[in-house]
Amino acid sequence: MQPTINMNVTDSNASGDRIFINPHNLGDVNDIVVAKVSWYENYIIKRMVGTPGDKIEIKESDTYFTLYVNDEPLYSKEKTGENTPFSKTGSIGYFANYNSFLTNPEFADYVESDGISTYIRLGDDDYFLMGDNWGHTYDSIAQGPVKASEIIGKVDLIIDVTNNNPFTPFNFFMKKIFSF
Repeated sequence: MQPTINMNVTDSNASGDRIFINPHNLGDVNDIVVAKVSWYENYIIKRMVGTPGDKIEIKESDTYFTLYVNDEPLYSKEKTGENTPFSKTGSIGYFANYNSFLTNPEFADYVESDGISTYIRLGDDDYFLMGDNWGHTYDSIAQGPVKASEIIGKVDLIIDVTNNNPFTPFNFFMKKIFSF
């Protein structure tokens, strides 16, 4: 979830952001949630982009990829990185992974087509989680939807503990309100 949440994975002696989770709230589209899934050894922190019954689609333009939820644009990412046989990086690689999802027989139950485009349709107990750092994330694009029972809760507060200036409380508030 870099850069939204600084987990400080590069410096084991430094602290990363602290998050506070509401276990009574599964979250909604565009919320950040924590989940414990079978395909990853630790907890994952991802943005919820789809809830039961939602239609998920990523469309390509000349310079951007745009994520659509129920035919409404949620957000766009500039085209970055590359997609080669040996390297799938940045948003270009992530879009390649999305296309792989659509053709993966393991995910066939989630794939629908309206004759114009092919997209992901979530089932009754399915949530779609994506990282903010496209091309450098392990999420539902790679592993499929997450079940409600796997979601621990919604992130209600992010505290930047690495910031040592007098405006730290203001920064806490700003990161909480404007994190994306």
